[in-house]
Amino acid sequence: MDQLMDKVGGQGLYQWYAFMVFNAHWFVLGWFLLGIGFYFEAKPFDCKAVGVDYDEAACQEFVCTLSEGDWKHFLPNPPNTMAYEWPEYWMVCSNEYIKSILQSLIALGSCIGFFIFPYYADNKGRKITMVVAWGFFTVGVVFTALANGPWMAGIGQFLMGFGGNAAITLDFSFINEQCSGKARQYFSIGVQMFFAISECLVGYVLYWMQNWRYTVYIMLGATVLVNISHYFLIETPKYMMSKDLPKTVELFNRIAKINKRPEVTYDEVLEVYEKE
Repeated sequence: MDQLMDKVGGQGLYQWYAFMVFNAHWFVLGWFLLGIGFYFEAKPFDCKAVGVDYDEAACQEFVCTLSEGDWKHFLPNPPNTMAYEWPEYWMVCSNEYIKSILQSLIALGSCIGFFIFPYYADNKGRKITMVVAWGFFTVGVVFTALANGPWMAGIGQFLMGFGGNAAITLDFSFINEQCSGKARQYFSIGVQMFFAISECLVGYVLYWMQNWRYTVYIMLGATVLVNISHYFLIETPKYMMSKDLPKTVELFNRIAKINKRPEVTYDEVLEVYEKE
């Protein structure tokens, strides 16, 4: 297989395009995975705002004994985070469990997705599985961006985990099966660097914008653009070789055309298939 990839270009223009698509996957997903901590950030109550001289710990304990309708008097200017987005569901005190549930749903979605998507990747194809997985992720971002209550935000968190982590895992399948030489190593490391860059930026951007929903809108735009970029990805020849040899030749030659390299023949592909 490697000799065929070398012939059509295993480190060419097509691989660099795919690499940039995968970088976008990791950047966007990293944003939301780390952003959870900022999106749900809570601020301590201020008892002095109503003339009660308690330290912070005592103030928290005191306010949490009051009814939910009284909490706002001890935090007249709450931060613009999801923890305070809906007045009837401030995620503090007795409602703090709502925040814990929402934060855990992205992990739950990831676990379920890891059981489902690998099967489809092996039986239906890498590309279509990636498109579907990222589609679920996109729907999750839409639900989060338009959330009008914790239930809608919870669905969004679950769908983002369900599709997002599966999509970035498939990135490695593409890299391993469509690259050759050191490109495999460099690209595998590179996508994780974009994940780290995203994690470094999210805190600064949220602090600057002071509005969790605006940042979700921005990343929704990026998520949609990634969906469009999937159209130009090519199914991996390694997957197709066990399904359809003529189609495998076509896939190799599509990569060769983009990379301006020689095309492969059916006999060359058949020879590799018989050896494997």
